[in-house]
Amino acid sequence: MNNKHVMEKELRPMNGILALLLWIIGEVVATVAFVGGILCIEEGIAALGILLFISGIVGWIVFSVLFGGLRTVCPNEARVLTLFGKYYGTIKTAGFYFVNPFSVSVCPKSNTPNNDTPIKVSVNERQQVTAKPVIRPTVSLNTQTLENGKQKVNDVLGNPIVIGAIVIWRVENPTEAVFAVENYKEYLSIQTDSIIR
Repeated sequence: MNNKHVMEKELRPMNGILALLLWIIGEVVATVAFVGGILCIEEGIAALGILLFISGIVGWIVFSVLFGGLRTVCPNEARVLTLFGKYYGTIKTAGFYFVNPFSVSVCPKSNTPNNDTPIKVSVNERQQVTAKPVIRPTVSLNTQTLENGKQKVNDVLGNPIVIGAIVIWRVENPTEAVFAVENYKEYLSIQTDSIIR
């Protein structure tokens, strides 16, 4: 069994607003090249027209793919990215960024039944709306609380006692939280149970 430890690499990606403006300008230039190519072909300048026409199509494709690299990171969240199955880096600073458009955000699945259970939200006194919780592709860095419920355990003398625990925790290293265990929230709950026992 080859169990590699993944070292966290914090990314400093390009500003997303700047990238967005550049990609929009690129799309406009590609459109102008496409239309210019058609006009040149109609005027009889075939070589230049074909070159501009093809450049416009290639520009549309390239800039459309580049739009897929725009990502947001909210405050107290981290985005762990992989590129073609390998760890690419982690973004911990809140903001709007451009990263490699082929990178994918990774966050462990939560197997708890609460994620599929619809939530009833009150819009006003008379109306309630049912909504499903959204699972975000980011790792929360907020301080969280885990209440593991009451358990019946035995003390040193063998007497049964009922005990419970409330654990206050937060993710310090999002890369390890994603790659070191299958599901870090479930892992924490099981570790809390074992410590109590």
